[in-house]
Amino acid sequence: MNRTWRLLLVLLVWTCASVAARAQQRDPFSNSNDPNDPFVKSQPAAGKPVEITFKVLDENEQPVPDVVIHPRSSRDRFVTDKDGIATWKTTEERISQLAAGTPKQIGFATGPARDRPMPRITARFTVDTLTAGSVLTLRGKAGVRLSGRVVGAENGEPINNVRIYCAAIEYPKPLQSNWFTSTNDAGQWSMVIPRVDTKVIAAGQGLLGYKIDHDLRYATDVKIPENVDAITVPDFKIDPIPPLKVVVRDADQKAVANAMVKAWYHHWLSDDIVMPESFSDSVSTDEQGRAALKVKEVEGVTAFVKATRVVDGVTLTGRTKISPDVPESTQQPIEIVLQRPVAVTGKLTRDGQPASDVEVVIYESIDVPKRSPPWITTGLRGESTTNASGVYELQVEPGVRYVVALKQRGNDGRQTLLHRTSDALMTSYTVPATELNSVAKPSR
Repeated sequence: MNRTWRLLLVLLVWTCASVAARAQQRDPFSNSNDPNDPFVKSQPAAGKPVEITFKVLDENEQPVPDVVIHPRSSRDRFVTDKDGIATWKTTEERISQLAAGTPKQIGFATGPARDRPMPRITARFTVDTLTAGSVLTLRGKAGVRLSGRVVGAENGEPINNVRIYCAAIEYPKPLQSNWFTSTNDAGQWSMVIPRVDTKVIAAGQGLLGYKIDHDLRYATDVKIPENVDAITVPDFKIDPIPPLKVVVRDADQKAVANAMVKAWYHHWLSDDIVMPESFSDSVSTDEQGRAALKVKEVEGVTAFVKATRVVDGVTLTGRTKISPDVPESTQQPIEIVLQRPVAVTGKLTRDGQPASDVEVVIYESIDVPKRSPPWITTGLRGESTTNASGVYELQVEPGVRYVVALKQRGNDGRQTLLHRTSDALMTSYTVPATELNSVAKPSR
């Protein structure tokens, strides 16, 4: 017996030593070939290695250093040295994956040169040309760097995220131009373009506080003289949209400070799906309950302004429907009255007995007269579970119509409709008692 135990002990020690030795030999952060190693890095794509050499020259056949070259549809990048030479290290299989068209080709593009204004170069090479072993030449021409600013016409405020396009003067089509950039937080932009007379266009949509589009409202012609490498374009001065003025009061008509205010509209994603989408910034009211919202350009939509304020742990809300047209600066402030949540209560029964532990949800609803049924839900606004008496209670925002439904969905993915309020709720509301065995699913 003792001999058997000694043999087992020796075997155990040898096994542990072997495992420890293998663990020491295996670096968990290396390219281990052990398929059981959880730290193994992914292996590079297999295939025959290929090195493809590119040379970038300017119009005077001089090498251009520090130019980034990248194949289209690939994350590979390689940079030219002082002799304008760059090497792409890849594999035959990778080339085959990137190649497209007939004959099989790969497109290449360059970034701007670091020390000279040279526009990007684009070129395409067939697979046979790429793998022939010869040096592939990319030739560029000297360009010109345009720069400028986009600011507000009234206050000179820098405007970011404005798209700047360069297009032919004779055929200015911003959305079809391949030469574009965007303004930064300081409203500045810069771009290297070919040395041709061009129309510079400031365009875009959905800018808070400013009216802008792709209609050439803001465009200027730029003539490119000889022997000039950089041109400053005059500022684009964008007309503002008048702010949306709001005043927030409580139920006693007292001004409410520090209420958060935002404007929304109903954005229809399809005939059956609508979502509230913001078209303003979010602003806090001052001591007089006033706020001025920067808004985007929206037309022909159902819009409203909503305010919220938490008081003693209770969220007070209020909303006011507004005209979908762009607000006028001379308008009277839109008044929003904050109110406490209203309670929506009801009772569920099953075979005449209280139905407990049934999950109930409530959705905001809007009217859609041409639809059947003539309404649609826009968002979940609360959940509740019936108690032992079959009673549920939901706290919701006043001034809105609601749909109450069972949370559980049927096999068809639909929820069972319990009730829809006939009007916007301004006070607490009691849903008529509902017998679950008699309710039908909504026809939607």
